[in-house]
Formats: sequence, structure tokens, C-alpha cells
Amino acid sequence: MIEQWNVSAASAGLSAVVEPWLVFVAGLFIDNAINAEVAVRDASRIWPYQAVASIRVAIDGATRPAQLLTIHGYWANVLPRAATGLLVLADIENLVTNAWLRLSENSFLLRAPAVTVPILREACASASTGWRKIGAVLTAGCDAVPVSVPVELRERFRKLRE
Repeated sequence: MIEQWNVSAASAGLSAVVEPWLVFVAGLFIDNAINAEVAVRDASRIWPYQAVASIRVAIDGATRPAQLLTIHGYWANVLPRAATGLLVLADIENLVTNAWLRLSENSFLLRAPAVTVPILREACASASTGWRKIGAVLTAGCDAVPVSVPVELRERFRKLRE
């Protein structure tokens, strides 16, 4: 697929812009040559690079609950302000929901799983959609992670539910 994108970029005269990003994507997802956790925090990288690195962290089965909440906090801060043409909200919702469902299956990683896992799963199964559902899932995630969550982050997630 990367090669197809390179060919398309070349035919559109966009190779100079797209090729470095595709090399980065390949390093994250194919070659595993780039550490996504480091890349997402690298302030010298422009937003599209940090965003794709954050996706890599979010879908990694080894990502711990606090790391996942941090990445999703980044998304909740940046993505609602992004141009709507740059993202598909249903896909973001799916990434968030699937990641927290995956963690709920490894309940030993979560705080008070007998209490927090049912609430987390209920939020993931909610009929609501978009940012409202994402906010509900992340609010439930705040109570499930085994670390203290800053009030500002909890408030950001609560506002998504409105």
C-alpha cells in the first residue's frame, strides 16, 4: 500500500511532501524502526507525524492504560479543533472504543476491575456516537487507570460528552 501511495503522490506531483511522511509511516507500522512512543512526544515533528505515531501507540496491544489515556487525551485536545475533512470521527470512535474494550479484557491492568470494567464496557457499548461516546468511554477510563488523572483531563473528557 505504501508503494501505491508513493506512485499516486508522484503522479500528482506531491512526492516531495508525501514521501517523507510515508517513510515515517512505514517505519512505524511495517519496519518497526521508529519508536512510536518517542515519536509522538517529539516536539520537533509536525502534527501529521505526531498524529500517526499516536495511532500506532493506541493500537499497540502492549500499551498500558495510563499511556492509552494520555494518547486519547491528546486526541481529545487536538482533534476536535482539526479541520473535519482531516478525520473520520467514526473511525476515531472505533479506535477509542476498541482500545478500551481490549484493556477491559485484561482487567488485571485496571484499578478496581470489579467496579470499573462493567462501567467501561457499558460506555463502549453505548448507543451514543462521536465525541459524546468518546467522552463517555474516556471518562470511564479515567476511573479505570491505576494512576491519578489530572482534573483538567477529566474535565476535557466530560465536555466531550455534552
